[in-house]
Amino acid sequence: MTPVHLTPGEEMLKAATRRLLEDRGPLDAVALETRVGKSQLATYQSRNSDHFMPLDVLLRLTALQREEAVARGDTPSPPELLVEVARQAGYGLVPLEAAGGEQVLACIAEWSSEVADVQAAVANALRDGRICAADAAKIEREALEMIADGKRLVASLRSLVEGAKLGVREAPRRVA
Repeated sequence: MTPVHLTPGEEMLKAATRRLLEDRGPLDAVALETRVGKSQLATYQSRNSDHFMPLDVLLRLTALQREEAVARGDTPSPPELLVEVARQAGYGLVPLEAAGGEQVLACIAEWSSEVADVQAAVANALRDGRICAADAAKIEREALEMIADGKRLVASLRSLVEGAKLGVREAPRRVA
């Protein structure tokens, strides 16, 4: 058998998978909740395999975890594996159903603050009449934070308007 060499990111996914499955209980029981068997679940968490949990299995386990938390009266939180997948793709998770008017206002306030930070970074950079590499890096950092807060605002608005439990929608495309 050829040894498997996992990247640090893949190692993190394997560890998060292991914790998710351990939290759900014995693999025999988890297998009854999904379309895959015990041995396949063991493969997904094994550092000696380059096979990872399919999205439908992750979503099924996420839904079960969420339902159980709600039934207990707890505030549901996403499994670490789902959070890690999003993080490695450069995203964060926002619980859509949690959004209400207050959430939207909080998102607007955070986004507005970031817009002001971008404006301040540009103004500071232009004080000497030119933008150097350090100035550009500062502006970029602030702009990325503004974009992230803008995405949270959009997710909150969609949740408020649609009343969706969980959803991902493609951003509208601009016509050139």
